[in-house]
Amino acid sequence: MKNPYSNLLVRDFTTTTAPVNYTIIDIYKYDDEWLQLLVANPAQGKWTIGYRLYFADGRQASRLPTLEYGYCRTKTDAVLYFTGQLLTNGSPLSDNAREAAHALLNKYRQQSLF
Repeated sequence: MKNPYSNLLVRDFTTTTAPVNYTIIDIYKYDDEWLQLLVANPAQGKWTIGYRLYFADGRQASRLPTLEYGYCRTKTDAVLYFTGQLLTNGSPLSDNAREAAHALLNKYRQQSLF
């Protein structure tokens, strides 16, 4: 399945160090499974996402937000893009984590309407 928000990513890849300041958005947190987005605005009009993912099967992945993977023009676009990516790339998420990710998508989709 293709990420329906892939058009929100600007594919301008710049090698940079990780931004010092980022905010954390908890998508889902329960016992041994939790998903967090790390959202940064390293330059005006450029929002990027990092993540901390701890899966119930014991695997984990993390990345600080940098511009080297592209950027989005708004915070909302960045959250939509990455959450869409998380749901479509075959990540081993529990049903509850998937439901929480869909709830976050719905919240940010509604924000973009107003």
